Amino acid sequence: MNVAKSPRLLVKARTLSAPRGLAAGRLAFTAKPLMPDIDRTHTGGLGAAAPSQWHEVTLSQWQGSVWDAAHAFSGSAGLGAAAGVEFVEPDLQQQWLYDGDRSRETALAAASCAAADAQNKQFPTLPNDDWFRDDGHGEFLAALKALGLNPPVVRVAHLDTGYDPAHLALPEAPKQLRTDLARNFVDDPPTSDATDRSSGVLNNRGHGTGTMSLLAGRDPKDRTKTIGAAPFVEVVPIRVADRVVLFSNGAIAKALNYVYALCDNEQTRIHVVTMSMGGVASQAWADAINALYDRG
Repeated sequence: MNVAKSPRLLVKARTLSAPRGLAAGRLAFTAKPLMPDIDRTHTGGLGAAAPSQWHEVTLSQWQGSVWDAAHAFSGSAGLGAAAGVEFVEPDLQQQWLYDGDRSRETALAAASCAAADAQNKQFPTLPNDDWFRDDGHGEFLAALKALGLNPPVVRVAHLDTGYDPAHLALPEAPKQLRTDLARNFVDDPPTSDATDRSSGVLNNRGHGTGTMSLLAGRDPKDRTKTIGAAPFVEVVPIRVADRVVLFSNGAIAKALNYVYALCDNEQTRIHVVTMSMGGVASQAWADAINALYDRG
């Protein structure tokens, strides 16, 4: 039902500003920019009307469904027309959907990366663990060879749960793992520390480290060897969730806005965004992704 006290909404409007809190009818709220870099350079249009911008809105006196809150905000006391409200959606806390077997969900969340699981005998295997990159399978090794000794600079924004700085399979820092550009949007305000600090019995540390290593990792047994599909890329770690099954729409939007801002400088420009997560669709995400596509 998504019942929340003081819910957050993502609102696209022309003139919505409430730095100290305003009252829209009976709704008290505060508002701050959600994607200021994208809105500043990507929105606009013909005519005298101000362009619409995205805001993160917090209702301070609301208890109930976040969907009802979104509906009430858009129509409260004429606010929608006065502020040029174009779209309102809840800042949902996304949660993974399961097929009813809660024991599977609990087992997944409580899993640990402390020890490697044995190979499942129901699946094929080969003596060389690197088989998936050979010419008979993914052909990654042939592609890497074709790039030569000086591959082009490809900078990848990695939106996930962060990374474990002590993990041996991580991409090589600082050349590959660009911790200097790291951001953490789980915290508010954001920080520059994207390490995975999740804890507790139902937090599965390591998802971000795992997907990052699949992309550009090193062999834990021999760091001179690679295991990732594209070990030459630079990876910018961006932490958007405590765990892969629980994250907010707003955190993803803020992360995409950060990626957009990095493109202002050729030394930090992002070429690819990767995210092994998903949830209910968001209009804010769609606008951000369209802006990123337009920027190349």
